[in-house]
Amino acid sequence: MSSFKEVDPPTYEEAQLQSQENNHPQDGARLLHEAPPPLPRRTPTRRRPPLPERRPVEEEAEDTSTEVQSDQNFWKFHIQCFGDDMYLSTNPTMRHLQCRSLPGYFMSVDKEETGFTINFEEFESGNSIMRFKKLEDGSFKYKVRRTRKIEGGEIVLSDETSPVFEGTIDPRRIDPQYYPIQPPFQMKSFEVQAIDGRRWDVGAIPRVKMKWSLSKRSEYPKYVGKQNIYFHRNFKTKNLHMQEEEFPPVTALFRPCESKIRKRAMQSINRLSRLDEESKISPQMAQVDPFAEQKSYFKCGDGLYEENFPKDDDPDHHFKLGWVTVFEDKDLFNKSGMFDLVVGATTTLAYDQEVQKRWKKL
Repeated sequence: MSSFKEVDPPTYEEAQLQSQENNHPQDGARLLHEAPPPLPRRTPTRRRPPLPERRPVEEEAEDTSTEVQSDQNFWKFHIQCFGDDMYLSTNPTMRHLQCRSLPGYFMSVDKEETGFTINFEEFESGNSIMRFKKLEDGSFKYKVRRTRKIEGGEIVLSDETSPVFEGTIDPRRIDPQYYPIQPPFQMKSFEVQAIDGRRWDVGAIPRVKMKWSLSKRSEYPKYVGKQNIYFHRNFKTKNLHMQEEEFPPVTALFRPCESKIRKRAMQSINRLSRLDEESKISPQMAQVDPFAEQKSYFKCGDGLYEENFPKDDDPDHHFKLGWVTVFEDKDLFNKSGMFDLVVGATTTLAYDQEVQKRWKKL
C-alpha cells in the first residue's frame, strides 16, 4: 500500500491567481476591476432615417390654425345621388375634412306623374326641414321649418313663433334687355317670395365672354355657365351692367357636374396651367407626383369668383349631380329658415334641370 502526502487545498486568493494565469476562470470568478469582454457589433444593412424633431404643441396648434381657412366666406355642398336619394355634404371625403363645414342634408325624391316632391332632412338627426313639390304648370310650392339660422358661421336652433313658412316658386321670363346676344336656348328663371319679405330670382344669368375662333381668326362672344343656377336679385335691382362686372353678386350658385370627356379634359388642363403659374413647375411634373391626389383640401374653390374649376370638386361622375355654393350673408341668414330656403330652392331647381336634360338624351 503506497503512501502519499496529504496536500492542503489552495486558498481562495491562490486559486484566483492561478485561474488568471491559465486564462481559465474557476467557478466563474473574475476580478472586480476587470470589465467583461465587449460583444461583437452588428453592422446594420439599412440605416434608419432620423426621427423628425418634435415641435411644441403651441407651435403645431398655431400652424394648423393658419392652414384651416377661417376666411372662407362661403359653404360648398357636394350633391351626391344614389338612386332616388341624394345627399348634400360640405365634407364628402376624408380629404375635405378641413374645408368649412355645416351639417348636411338627406334628400328623398318621390316621383309623380306630373312632377316630383323632394323632402329635405337633417342628415344627422333625420328631422324634416323643408319640402318642395313641382306642380303640373311648372311652378313649385314649398314649406320650410323656421327652426334654424346661421350665427357665427354655425347653424343654431331658433325659437321662431311661426315655425313653418309656405310659399311658391313661379316661372318668370327673363327680360330681353339682359341678353347681350341671342341665347342658344331659352334660359329659365323663377321668382320666389322669400322669408325675408323680398322677391328673389332663381335660375340662369345670361353671361358672355369673348372667345377666339381659329376658323374666323377673330374673337366672338360666347355664352358661359349656361347650365348654372343662381339665387340672386340682379333682375330685381335692374342691374343692367352685369356684363361689365367680373360677375354680379349672387347668394348661391349651382354648377352641374360636367360629364363630357372633352370638357373634363379642358378643366384638367386649366387646373394644371394655374399650378404651373403658381409653383413654376411643369404640368408633367405635377402629374407624376404620387401624393398629389392624397393631400387634404384646406380651402375650397367657390367655382365663380375665385376659381372656375376648383380642384376640391373631386368629381365622381357616376354619383355626383353637382355643387351648390352658398355665400355668407350674416344679415340674411340670421333670419330663421332663410339659409335652408336658399339651399333648398337652388338644389330643387338644379335637380329639375338635370332630370329634364337626361330625359332629352333618352
